Amino acid sequence: MVPESEVYGAATSYTELRVLEPGKHVLRVCTGLSCSVNGGDELAATVADDLQIPPGETTPDGSITFEESPCFYICALGPTVELDGKWTGRATKETIRDLISKARGS
Repeated sequence: MVPESEVYGAATSYTELRVLEPGKHVLRVCTGLSCSVNGGDELAATVADDLQIPPGETTPDGSITFEESPCFYICALGPTVELDGKWTGRATKETIRDLISKARGS
């Protein structure tokens, strides 16, 4: 039998696994090295400001979960974001705001 602490440790080590149910939409921002030096950290800050939640949280209405990821493995397109499994490279603050608006409108 595997101890509960080991299961929790494994589940929280991978960004694709969650221990809590996410919101209706999941918006992830890459903050890995390549994305970070190209503006990923600023994009993550924009999401946190616009949604008024920190990474790893869901908006109070349950519509959007915001997550940071250490790498999406498409560094040449950094900074990258993902909304519901759809990737956007060379993202900007305008891109982020468009994605948030799209998620809120559906």
